[in-house]
Amino acid sequence: MVRQMLTEVALEETPFERLRREECELRERLHSRGFRFAASDRLSREALHARNDRNDRGDRNALR
Repeated sequence: MVRQMLTEVALEETPFERLRREECELRERLHSRGFRFAASDRLSREALHARNDRNDRGDRNALR
């Protein structure tokens, strides 16, 4: 009985492993639907702050 319990505990997925698996599954689903992630898609610090400033002023067209 103790052996079975220890075996089951050892085979359980840790929270970190679960999150890593879920992230991989999500990235695969997005990838299969044509979404791609690239560092070149990132905004520069200046562009990010400018976008946030426009949003703070209520410019709803800032993200379009």
